[in-house]
Amino acid sequence: MLAQRTIPEFSVDGRKLAELLSKAEIGEVVHYSTLTAEIKRDVQRGGRSALNAARKQLLHENQMVFATVTNTGLKRLSDAEKVATGEQATKRIHRQAVRSVKIMQAVHDFAGLTPQLQAKHNSYLSAYGVIAEVTSAKNRRQIEAAVAITPRVLELEETLKAFRTGAK
Repeated sequence: MLAQRTIPEFSVDGRKLAELLSKAEIGEVVHYSTLTAEIKRDVQRGGRSALNAARKQLLHENQMVFATVTNTGLKRLSDAEKVATGEQATKRIHRQAVRSVKIMQAVHDFAGLTPQLQAKHNSYLSAYGVIAEVTSAKNRRQIEAAVAITPRVLELEETLKAFRTGAK
């Protein structure tokens, strides 16, 4: 039976995986078998946390992004592929915000909550509502149209203006 690994060993494994992944060229797939052999633990099971730590480190320090290729390995993404992840992430955020709004709306006895909990409830509901609205398909198209006119990141006020003018 294998002994449990300690936190410093996870760091060593994470560093090894980060070093291996950092050598990948754009578009290259690094196979799970290669990653598993590097740390002598299955990166799809017990070594998953070390792999996640390596990916996180490479994103923050080297702007390298890796996507999973099901049951194969990790692919280093090109800039165009990095941008393409935005739509998937936005849809996921939108779904989570909509679910969170529904959860907040499921409170049966709002008056029975303490004033502190009422304030939290209202702040969460407000924030989730804004997130759900901003990430809707219609509003994403409006932002894209506004950005197409001025090819740069919009400031908050400009983004809000794009919603107001697009709604007319």
